[in-house]
Formats: sequence, structure tokens, C-alpha cells
Amino acid sequence: MWNKYCKKVHPTVAKGQGSYVWRKMNAIREEIEHNIWWQVKEGNSSFWFDNWTKQGALYFIEGENAIEEEIEVKKFMLSGSWNEIKLLTKLSQKMTGYIMESIKPLIIENGSDRPWWMGNTQGSFTVKSAWHLLRQKKKCRRDYEFIWCKGLPFKVNFFLWNVWNRKIASDDNLKRIHIPIASGC
Repeated sequence: MWNKYCKKVHPTVAKGQGSYVWRKMNAIREEIEHNIWWQVKEGNSSFWFDNWTKQGALYFIEGENAIEEEIEVKKFMLSGSWNEIKLLTKLSQKMTGYIMESIKPLIIENGSDRPWWMGNTQGSFTVKSAWHLLRQKKKCRRDYEFIWCKGLPFKVNFFLWNVWNRKIASDDNLKRIHIPIASGC
């Protein structure tokens, strides 16, 4: 995937029609990419395209100022602190102020920047945490609390759910789906 689609551009902005898997990855990229935080150690993460500020990728936040060029975060550090003048040339005053106050520059030789998954507290990606992040959870319905009771056997819960949704073959439900039947009563 990297060689085919991301060779010349950062994966965050890579486009193109391709395989089914690539199209599905692009469909959820916006939602997932903003939940990966890059801990700055050596400063080799992308200044514009990686979420190293915990606010999202600067490419999306600073839309009018963003430049589609690969710059590393360490280019904006000067002897262990942020170079405010250089930051102001690329970013708004508000974002520069946030970076200067909130993000401590940490230069560790031979220590690559580390990605952290913000979907769980451990910082490691799991399918379960991504599922909880992406799924559209509906509000709990009060009537379902009476149907799905923990104390009842599952088959009784399932039967009640079918009754509630009119899935049981009663005379009324059979008439509703236009199946003529002689009434037993």
C-alpha cells in the first residue's frame, strides 16, 4: 500500500482509486487519523500531517496557512526549545501560543517519535477500541430495558423482542403481510 499510494505524499493526504481495502481505509482515515497522537522525541514526525499537538493534524486545523510540503517537527526547535519566530511564519498566533505553552519539546537522540492510540488508556491500538470509536451508538431505549433483562434466559428475551417487533406469526401480523389465513378463533 505504501509503495503504491503513499510513495510521494504523506498517507494522511494520499488519494486515488485503488483496491477495495485502500478505498475502505480512505473512508475512515479522517476519523482514525485524528486519534493517533505522535509523541515528539527526536522530532522526525511530520509537522503538517501528523497529530503531534493532540489538536489534530495542522494540515486540517491551519487550512489557510498549510503548505503541502514535508517538514519535520524538529525544524521548528532551536537548542531544546521552540523557535517561536519560525512557528509564527507557518502557523497562526493562536496555534503558536498553544504549542509554546502546552507542548514541551523533547529531543532524544536515536529516539523516533512514537505513535499513541488515543482510543484507549494504554495507547496501543485494538480493534475493539476502534470499533467503539467509529460505531454510532444510539440512545438506550426504555422499552428495550424491559425486553433485554439479565435475569431471563436468552431465548425468552429473544422471543419478547420478536413479539415487540411483530415478527411472530400471529393472525394480525400475517394479515399485515398479506397472507390469507383462516382464523383459528
